[in-house]
Amino acid sequence: MIGNTVLGIVVSAVSMKLVAGVGYMGTAIVFGAGFVVCMLILFFNSKEIDYDQLAVHKKKIRLVDQIRTVFGNPHCMKIAIGNFFVAVGGGVVGGSTLYFLTDYMGNGNLFSVVQPISFAASIITVLATGAIIKKFGKKKTALLAMAISMFSLIVRLITKDTSVPVFLAMQVVLTMAAGMYSVCLIPLFADSVEYGEEKTGIRAEALTMTSYTLFSKIGSGVGTAICGFAIKAIKYVPNQQKTEETLEGLRHLNVTSYLIAFAIAFLIFLTYSLSEEQVDQIRQRKMAAIAALSSYWAPVAVPRIFRPWS
Repeated sequence: MIGNTVLGIVVSAVSMKLVAGVGYMGTAIVFGAGFVVCMLILFFNSKEIDYDQLAVHKKKIRLVDQIRTVFGNPHCMKIAIGNFFVAVGGGVVGGSTLYFLTDYMGNGNLFSVVQPISFAASIITVLATGAIIKKFGKKKTALLAMAISMFSLIVRLITKDTSVPVFLAMQVVLTMAAGMYSVCLIPLFADSVEYGEEKTGIRAEALTMTSYTLFSKIGSGVGTAICGFAIKAIKYVPNQQKTEETLEGLRHLNVTSYLIAFAIAFLIFLTYSLSEEQVDQIRQRKMAAIAALSSYWAPVAVPRIFRPWS
């Protein structure tokens, strides 16, 4: 997460030079297309390896079977789709922040304040989230993080960001909550890997983790593209006096869009039903099967779900 924040600062600096060359819409298209293409390449070049040393007959797992395992896993898909909507909202917010700070709040220099604050909040989140997950569990922590994110956005929506201190305070709360949510995703995806392996006999770990990044980056690309079209729709004209309609449009792009995205993701995550107790049971059954195979060396006696080589 810290690396992402640092990279975000670097990209923000580069983006302004790109905007000067190809314009805002061109920049949005370049980043959106780049994200989607790179992640598609990574996704379809990820391969699973059957690394079970107890297997007698090795065989390569077909890509189509790996993809079927990932997309046929309801728990994995709920996390991925929920995160897709969060990423779309993040793309819209990321693309509109500079406009919002410069024209709606009247102080583009706030951008240089928001970035360090976000960086510091991310560090605190990384240090604290582990303890919170241990106490409440992964799903509840993710839901709590989304609820806090929505709270901060509702406060901004009500106050209309007329107070800079309140805006900055809510930005810190939002960054920390969004960071907490992000930290929960990898363990949740890892749990879905265990479920998928038991159901299909294929441990599609690499593709499952890649699907997380794939859905996130596609969502970011879609959000950035939406932002580009929305900026045009609200009749934003650079270096000119902005109308009330345009300023309200900027506010909704930067606040309401993210609130809607988190609300959709929250509802999707409520349907996530793979409990940590179920995951522990799956792992125990797997260990018992491997122990039996190791002791008696009788692959035929092991349930097929634990014999991907069969």
